[in-house]
Amino acid sequence: MCSRFLSSIVRQKEKGIINAMRIFLWITGFIIASSCFGGAFVFANQDGGAGRRVVEAGQLYEGDYAAVGEAVEIAGMVDGDVYAAGGQVIVSGIITGDLIAAGGMVTISGTVQNNVRALAGQFILSGTVGRNLTVAAMNIDATNSSAVGRNVITAGGNMTLEGSVFGNIKTGGRSLTIAGPVGGAIEAAVDTIRFTHGASVQKDITYWSKNSASIANPSGLGGIVSQYEPLGAQSIVQWLGWSGWSMWQPIVAAIHFLTTLVLGFVVTRFFPGFSQRSIEALSHRKWQVFRKGISALLIIPIVAGLLILTIVGIPLGVILLTLSSLILYTARILVMMWIGVVLFDLARIRWQVPLYGKFIAGLLVFSLLASVPVMGWALSFFAVLFGLGAARLAIKSSS
Repeated sequence: MCSRFLSSIVRQKEKGIINAMRIFLWITGFIIASSCFGGAFVFANQDGGAGRRVVEAGQLYEGDYAAVGEAVEIAGMVDGDVYAAGGQVIVSGIITGDLIAAGGMVTISGTVQNNVRALAGQFILSGTVGRNLTVAAMNIDATNSSAVGRNVITAGGNMTLEGSVFGNIKTGGRSLTIAGPVGGAIEAAVDTIRFTHGASVQKDITYWSKNSASIANPSGLGGIVSQYEPLGAQSIVQWLGWSGWSMWQPIVAAIHFLTTLVLGFVVTRFFPGFSQRSIEALSHRKWQVFRKGISALLIIPIVAGLLILTIVGIPLGVILLTLSSLILYTARILVMMWIGVVLFDLARIRWQVPLYGKFIAGLLVFSLLASVPVMGWALSFFAVLFGLGAARLAIKSSS
């Protein structure tokens, strides 16, 4: 009923509103990685098959390039900035401007002449970045063929730098390994930090860790090495020059967004039938979805509680609660997919957009609405409720 109501409203409006919605969806892919800069951007519609967006080897693309798909590949040359979002983002060609990317895996073996800003599950650099590299990822690897012209700023799990960095490094995460030349200083808040025989650092090294640095070749370190106790949360805020806890919110939101982005890719990529059945249930059987969702929310904690009370069933109860937490988190993804599908239907986009691209549009809209204090809580609750119901109906219809 909701989608029919929205459709009737849109049909009554002028074509200008439809065009505005189209523009909104075109820019969705790269808004997730950064705020829009002024100017016009062109949405890429090259389809390399299976939801791939490709700038072919030998092809010159003039102007800023934006693409959303299961995979986005730049094998040719883009004379401008690139904004890419997908399960995989691959750059083996040349980008004369900046690269702003979000994806499960971001790989750069080519050249980005200006800055790189990336949000990824895994980030691999074997090419060249002309200016600054800023990355948030679970794993960050820069091979011995890589080079960064200026500074590196990272946040994530494990970081390995074997290539050249001509500026400073500032990082926070689980571990840092330096195996190549660094022209500036290093500041790191990590559990472990290691310098191999191939490492050389021209300026001072300052790190916060309970563990002492592993230094294979002390003569390669030109500055002073200083170790401090790990930072408390408030100290980290002061170290980064931030004033107040509110400044942490963008980082928490970015990590939350990335997790949802990766989970969405997994669900759409490996469970397409389940995803489609869930969307159909949300579109055509809303009341049934609502009832199934309520019953699931009530049954799961009751069953887990009963198992825990039996003593013997404690392990099963704990496992059920753990699995239910993952299920509750994933349930929202189905609603985000449905929101994206409805948006693209209302905007009457003519070309085929993969389900993952529609999911990203839904994720963006959901995230914006969820940032509103009271509305956000209510939206998240009902998203879990309807997502659980849709999942139950999708599983039932497949059996």
